[in-house]
Amino acid sequence: MSPRQRNKKNKGLPPNLYTDNDGATFRYKRPDNGVWVALGGDKAKAISAAKQANSQLMSGANLVAKILDQAGTLAAFIDTYTTDIIPTKELAKATLDNYTISLNSIKDSDLGKKAIDDINLYDITEYLNDFTPRSSNQRRERLIDLFKYAIDRGQCTRTDNPAELKIKQVYKKTRKRHTEQGLATIYNHKETPQWLRNAIDLALITLQRREDLVKIKMPALDAEVIEVIQKKTKKYDTGYLRISIGPELRNVISRCRLSGTFSTLLLHKKSKITEARRKKYDDCTEISPEQITREFKKCVDASEAYKHLQPKERPTFHELRALGIKRYKDKGTDPQALAGHASEQMTKNYDADHDEIRWVEVRTD
Repeated sequence: MSPRQRNKKNKGLPPNLYTDNDGATFRYKRPDNGVWVALGGDKAKAISAAKQANSQLMSGANLVAKILDQAGTLAAFIDTYTTDIIPTKELAKATLDNYTISLNSIKDSDLGKKAIDDINLYDITEYLNDFTPRSSNQRRERLIDLFKYAIDRGQCTRTDNPAELKIKQVYKKTRKRHTEQGLATIYNHKETPQWLRNAIDLALITLQRREDLVKIKMPALDAEVIEVIQKKTKKYDTGYLRISIGPELRNVISRCRLSGTFSTLLLHKKSKITEARRKKYDDCTEISPEQITREFKKCVDASEAYKHLQPKERPTFHELRALGIKRYKDKGTDPQALAGHASEQMTKNYDADHDEIRWVEVRTD
């Protein structure tokens, strides 16, 4: 029985090699299992690879490495990306954990099994539709970066980045901002410990994140500044701060000194000293970021400061950063440098969504 005559657009090509994307690229169909393999847009290279594959597969031997191993899938490139590229980004641990979650999700999905050259906007949309807007946007960013490096390294023959074509989903933050009244209720509640009040004041004055607040050293009595190396931005110039000690900050530092517990750290609390704690901390009085989060939530609920809001809407300790930025803006001070933001837009994001209106004073001639 003679073989079926080839389609006109595939004439002149070796057996099992076909055009794709209106003739712009080529793909090979393995004769042993029917699996399709993308071979890019270079016709000469595609023909050469197909001939090598046919000479081995059609005689029952192994195929050339690209076709046999299915190299060129997105999952395969994620391994390369994880090993070679991520370490160069110098990511903070929390950011690295988020990268790992997103990349593992992509790798284990149907999208990860596809050849990079075959992935289009429809495939990406199908994958991202299964996630919430926030998770979808995070994975979209990872896909954009994956394709950027794959194209740069020649692992992907296309020149456009299909993930960039996907429009970000609209994400509305669930948590509300702190109000001055709500925070005062939490601060003055009988169950709020003094160390947490100190943490609240420090957060509002210095605008630092939890993981940076807990690492600030107790300054000398005559110190004029406190030094902060921000974990999230320390690889940028914005991450190294010397914060001058003004009257408000000096008052907070004095209250920290009067805790009755000796510590090398500004924020601290007396804790039971265990072997596990000795191994984890250089100073056993150190407070973890997670402790701040848990205790603050406990005080929010106990004080009923935001009982009119659903639990998922109630502001956390992190939202103090936004309230602190708003306070500086209200005083006419630019808080970008203090917050350690690399861009003005990031500071504006924190300043947004407060209920109060900030009037702009203008004069006519």
